[in-house]
Amino acid sequence: MGARILFEEPTLFRILTDEALLNMGEEFQLICQKYSKLQRRLKKSKHPIYTQMVYYRKTLRLYEEGVEPYNISKFLGIRFSTILSWIKGHHPLSSYIVSEFNYHFGYTLGAAIGDGAVSYPNIIFSWLKDEDFVDAIADSVKSMGLKTWVWKKRNHQVAFCNAIFAQLVLLGKHSAQTLLPLLSSSKEVAIGVVSGFFDAEGRSGWGKKYLYDAPRASNTKIEIIHLIKGLLDYLGIHSTILKSKNKEFISPKTNKKYRPKSEYIYSVRIKRCCVKRFYKLIGFRIKRKQEELSKLVQTRFRYICPI
Repeated sequence: MGARILFEEPTLFRILTDEALLNMGEEFQLICQKYSKLQRRLKKSKHPIYTQMVYYRKTLRLYEEGVEPYNISKFLGIRFSTILSWIKGHHPLSSYIVSEFNYHFGYTLGAAIGDGAVSYPNIIFSWLKDEDFVDAIADSVKSMGLKTWVWKKRNHQVAFCNAIFAQLVLLGKHSAQTLLPLLSSSKEVAIGVVSGFFDAEGRSGWGKKYLYDAPRASNTKIEIIHLIKGLLDYLGIHSTILKSKNKEFISPKTNKKYRPKSEYIYSVRIKRCCVKRFYKLIGFRIKRKQEELSKLVQTRFRYICPI
């Protein structure tokens, strides 16, 4: 008895173990409980897509071992009609658009975790300072095969729609460590994520206040900083995590001062011995930041440390 497998799992999911998928599913359910609007939009589905993927794999394995569909349904607690559709070739991802797992995927995800907002299933970037950052995000989204909307008149904005990607951004913002096994499975994707995050939340280290400092990226959530540090470690770039008091900031939207909700801000700072490696391997796609980093490398950090 053999199952009809008519759908090949995308690389994005194929590289994840059942345990990693279940962990992502559990974390996403916790996120849904915090946001009632998100819960209402996903109410049609009893289980997150990550959990469904695990049940799908188990269904095929049990069916190939000779277990009857009715018994599989009782054992897994899944509707009998769903089990039958999976056996006949339907796949949990059949109704989703899943992009290629490459640098552009990583760059867009890193930028979204840093500067993006999710209005499920939409991902929105608003009030972006640099026009070339807008273009970089739009180009990466288009390279993923997704339609993008760009506004440059009132303020720099980019938006696109993809349910799977929106879920990954929410996981990245609220439970970042669950994404580490996925993002550290490909060097190309890891480079993209770090590059996108540093474009969104980073600075080169060159300037009046930070002259001869090293590149760093900051966020109020320590879990996100640990994720980026984990990817830097995977890429062989040494870094350290810093903690400082959060200060009042001026909103680019209202031009008013606001007191941040978080008392502290966390930064991942590239160690000076690895600035040149960071420059060569990752760098910035924002022109002004890349030019500043180039000055820094040429005048101060000329050597690459051995790993």
